[in-house]
Amino acid sequence: LLARAAAGGVVPDEVSFSAAMSVSEKACQWEVACSILSRMKAKHITANEVTHGAAMSAFEKGGQWAHTLRLLRGLAERMMRPSEITFNAAITACEECQRWPQSLVLLGAAGMATAAAPS
Repeated sequence: LLARAAAGGVVPDEVSFSAAMSVSEKACQWEVACSILSRMKAKHITANEVTHGAAMSAFEKGGQWAHTLRLLRGLAERMMRPSEITFNAAITACEECQRWPQSLVLLGAAGMATAAAPS
């Protein structure tokens, strides 16, 4: 999808990368999700909440709970606040892979983040 756009002279942006990420999620292709995130980083394009959520869902569907946690941790390192969507995707990924301790930690962190969120 992105290669065809580039071949047609379209410069990929946040929207096109998000669309490609959604396709990778629906196709359960976590490896493609990793590649998209890498390409976005190389082009200095910041992933939005939709892109992060779709990537985490792709990782979850591929049983890649550790990738989901790394992406969630990366949000905090870039001073981006994880949303309910990204926390939910990470919790689901851990749950699906039977990583109960990680699920519980994330559930507590999501609760604290929601309680600390400005109204």
